[in-house]
Amino acid sequence: LLVSSSSPAFAAPVESEKVKTLTEDQAVERLKEGRESLQYLLENYDKICEGGGDNVRRYLGTVGTSSGLVGVGKVMKSLSDRA
Repeated sequence: LLVSSSSPAFAAPVESEKVKTLTEDQAVERLKEGRESLQYLLENYDKICEGGGDNVRRYLGTVGTSSGLVGVGKVMKSLSDRA
């Protein structure tokens, strides 16, 4: 049995999805963590690739939350006035 709807479903943003403002010190620290994650990825790329594409994306911060690059866009935006 297939059920179809003519209108798409839209999810309302929940409170936890709101962007948290970073202080400049927090943003600088997060940027340093991101740089370390990227440097590790570059130095160990062949080994990391053995784990597949998701493993590479983990280091890039697009899969999971352990990379220093997670949310790097928010970090860069926080530091844009400083540049």
